[in-house]
Amino acid sequence: MIFINPLVVGIDPGTTIGIAVFDLDGNLLTTHSCKNFSLADVSSLISNHGRPVIIAGDVPAPRYVERLARVFSAKLITPNRRLSKKQKNQMIRGFFSRFRRSGMPKKGISNHEKDAIVSALYAFKRISPLLSKINKKLSRIKMRKQRVREIGYLVKTNVLLRGESVTTSIQRFA
Repeated sequence: MIFINPLVVGIDPGTTIGIAVFDLDGNLLTTHSCKNFSLADVSSLISNHGRPVIIAGDVPAPRYVERLARVFSAKLITPNRRLSKKQKNQMIRGFFSRFRRSGMPKKGISNHEKDAIVSALYAFKRISPLLSKINKKLSRIKMRKQRVREIGYLVKTNVLLRGESVTTSIQRFA
């Protein structure tokens, strides 16, 4: 079986596009920003890290973010209303305080990349109860840790994209 890393991708669309790519464990894999990046360029950059199961924005469904979600057949997560500057600042401060403790610096990250990170963090907040439920059920499986991790990614992808029940999905892959 070919294993492709499932991703949560935050996008800040505009003339300068911000991109933040996370794995499903919430680890930041990369950030990037560039002026006049085409949809194909963004898709290629993201594909280098895996396959998005979630594409997220920090404002109600911009057309560019919708198109990118369709390219990957990913679930689109955006807020119903624009996140306030205060909300964004709180989210990014909390993220960077955890980020710095892991030994990774925050310097060199543009405001567009920060907005993309906020988008992904918003998506994680929305899906975290489901991810917690999956992780709890997976913790009961008696297999090698690496195999449980792989099954976890398959289950999470299946549940998030196809809406299959957690139990059914675990039975399918375990």
